[in-house]
Amino acid sequence: MGYACRAGTTTAYNTGKALTEEQAAFDGTGNIGTTTVGKYAANAFGLHDMHGNIYEWCEDYYGPYSKAPKDGSAQTIKQESVRRMLRGGCWYLGSRDCRSAYRSSFSLDVRYFYTGFRVVAVLP
Repeated sequence: MGYACRAGTTTAYNTGKALTEEQAAFDGTGNIGTTTVGKYAANAFGLHDMHGNIYEWCEDYYGPYSKAPKDGSAQTIKQESVRRMLRGGCWYLGSRDCRSAYRSSFSLDVRYFYTGFRVVAVLP
């Protein structure tokens, strides 16, 4: 998710150093609830809504980066935690939680109205 969100950028957001209400749904933008996918401009990889809208469940287990695979693949082996990663921020929380590098985690049995997942298909 972090790689997909960054889309080759090195700033806090794939849109630059700050995030505005024209770029994402997050607390303070007036969006109450999830928005339609594609409401905001796509990043350089063509992916929409990588900041804000809903926290997205990721394949990774939550753990220190020092124990993550060196090839950049998902940390699918449990370390100290059975919690799974959430990334992307959401409409319910502030823009700080929407940064490309920000990560949170929940136990898999937790359900919140601001979490979900992304389905991406690569077409021939």
